[in-house]
Amino acid sequence: MPIESIKLEEFTVFKEIEINCATGINVFIGENGTGKTHLLKSVYSANKKEKEKYFTTKEVRLGEALIKGNNIDNVFIPSKDMLTHSESFMSINDKYDMPFDRTYYEVISKSLLPKLKETPEISKEIVAHLEKIIGGKVVVEKDVFYILQDGKCRRIEFALESEGIKKIAILWQLIMNGTIEKNTGLFLDEPESNLNPKLIPELVQVLLELARNGVQIFIATHDYIFAKYIEVFARDSDNITFHSLYKTELGGVKCESSPTFRDLKHNVIVESFDQLIQKVFDLNLGE
Repeated sequence: MPIESIKLEEFTVFKEIEINCATGINVFIGENGTGKTHLLKSVYSANKKEKEKYFTTKEVRLGEALIKGNNIDNVFIPSKDMLTHSESFMSINDKYDMPFDRTYYEVISKSLLPKLKETPEISKEIVAHLEKIIGGKVVVEKDVFYILQDGKCRRIEFALESEGIKKIAILWQLIMNGTIEKNTGLFLDEPESNLNPKLIPELVQVLLELARNGVQIFIATHDYIFAKYIEVFARDSDNITFHSLYKTELGGVKCESSPTFRDLKHNVIVESFDQLIQKVFDLNLGE
């Protein structure tokens, strides 16, 4: 059963907020400090013990999070690349009580799961698309991730790959080992960060196809192009909602939701983009 709604009370920056969720893709935008990442983590960790381990500061205030609906399994992919550090991170974390965000540990441990014997039926086209983008397949040896290049007997360690390729490659790995499948909740924190702009439409098409195959997706983003591509590539049958988190005059945070990105009234991304266009226009007039 997909997540239908989120209600937070006295939870980090949220005094009280209620959000209805799309069964397909949910895109959260907003200024820094409006709680986009906190909201994603609150949903991801809703049914887990020791919720505070999913938040980086010990002082963070965790009130009540009421989540209606629950995916069979969830995976959270943070904005920072963690697979490059998989070998050292896992050994240190297992031995010592480290104050790391729990999502870092979990995304590595889930990525280290062995691949399924056969490619999941719903993902065959998606996997082929991902392999074309990254130029090969992901292989793991002694907790170290590599990309085995197509047509070459050569593998490249993740540490030597670009950030964008690694962001795409982790999706391949999580699909192939069955972590991402139908009825999974996929949480992505700023997936566009460090991504080559040419890869953004490729990533968006992959995410849309995953949603069409029963994966419920939650995304926090600051990027106009990324959010707009979701709107442009979406079909009428796709279930997508854009959520704008914004600060009120009283210091709280509210949420505005719309099935279309362009119809959000509180849209800091579009406002910033419009300011840039105006600056360019003014400069051209001055020449």
